Amino acid sequence: MSKEVKNDVVETNEKTASAEKAMKKGTVIQAVKAIAVLVIICLVCGILLALCNDLLYVSDDVKFDRAMQKIYPNFKKADDSPALDTANAKTPYGEVLDLVKSSDGAYILTAKSSNIGFSNGTVTVYVAVSGGENPTVAGWSIKENVGQSFIGNISEKHQKTWFIGQSITVVNPENPEGSGLGSGATHTENAIGYAINAAAYYCINVLKLVSTPESEAKDALVALLGTEYDGYGFVAVNDAEYLEACKVGDKELSFYFEGTKADSDPLAAYVYGEDDARQIVVVKDGITHAERLEEAAVVKKSEGIDEELVAKAQSRSYFEYQIQKSHAGFEFAGMGEVNEEFATAEKGTVNKIYLSTDGAIIVEATGNGGFMNGTVTINVIIADREIKGWSIVSNTEQSYISNIINSTQASTWYVGSSIDGALELGDNKVTGTTMSSTAINNAVNTACYYARNTLPQGGAE
Repeated sequence: MSKEVKNDVVETNEKTASAEKAMKKGTVIQAVKAIAVLVIICLVCGILLALCNDLLYVSDDVKFDRAMQKIYPNFKKADDSPALDTANAKTPYGEVLDLVKSSDGAYILTAKSSNIGFSNGTVTVYVAVSGGENPTVAGWSIKENVGQSFIGNISEKHQKTWFIGQSITVVNPENPEGSGLGSGATHTENAIGYAINAAAYYCINVLKLVSTPESEAKDALVALLGTEYDGYGFVAVNDAEYLEACKVGDKELSFYFEGTKADSDPLAAYVYGEDDARQIVVVKDGITHAERLEEAAVVKKSEGIDEELVAKAQSRSYFEYQIQKSHAGFEFAGMGEVNEEFATAEKGTVNKIYLSTDGAIIVEATGNGGFMNGTVTINVIIADREIKGWSIVSNTEQSYISNIINSTQASTWYVGSSIDGALELGDNKVTGTTMSSTAINNAVNTACYYARNTLPQGGAE
């Protein structure tokens, strides 16, 4: 190779190397510039995000207020919002799970119905209750449900019309008048009504947002009893005939309360008059005047009470009154010993036997197979080997039992029937109470089984 060619090759190689070196240097510079730009972009974005976060930040309290405002537009959480009274959160209609107070005096409660819904399910709702002298249902919304297949039928429109504006003292959980129910989801509607009524009950009896004659009488009764009787639950028995029967002169019996507590003697409370003129007699709820006297009947009485009221409260128990409505000749002659051999039948049990001076017996029997596998306990009056009458003593989980208690149709069931064979209710049921009726039928047949095997001239099956 000539010298000139060699020089050209060297020169070319040097130029190529120089170009490659320059290219690498440019690439590094470009990469550094790109990274620098990205870093600047990230810094700027971070600053902007931080500024936006500060400007647009929404606290949990604000988020909660906004959520509650969908139910009650004026809602703003009050500083003195009370804690839930868990000891009194359970009501006859369901349970209150939470509550929060609005700065304008309203409340929003989270309430769950009892198992009254479709397939024994529940519905939990938010319920807004307005403040003021006459608190009303100001709004409500479904939070969640268990087993309610057709709950989608209950639209936002329904939730803005049903119950709205009703006073919490008149809310009716079962198809309330004027609520506009009719979505095609009857059981779910009832569960919603129960949840709303649970909230109303809590507002009246725990929050004391409004007083009713019944709640005032109950408060006075509890105050009279004092802490010694903490834990008793009192339910008003609104039986007009019994209230009239306990009248003393011109003094009307305003309320008769039955008080119960686990593992404690039951109480019967008679409240005469109202307001400052109220007089209260509380007795142990025995069977007869004589038996109550033996047990030191008068537990408490208000000061200055007319002794006639005490005597009247002792003279006739609600138990006797109920039995005598079916068997006028009943007069308590003592307790019969339960024959354990025949006390348990296939679908029920016998708990107590009451004896009458005219030879009748009253069998207290519990029937199984009710709604939600619950029970119904009844007294069955038996004389001359036939049923003279019956009455409900208690029940578990029977949501519609009041339909039977208040039915004139039900009062004729079994009356005049012989105890010597199995009895069926057939088609003579009160609408909507099939399972409760089944439990009653089982209790009646349990009583008959016991009586025909233990009464004189009986005879085993």
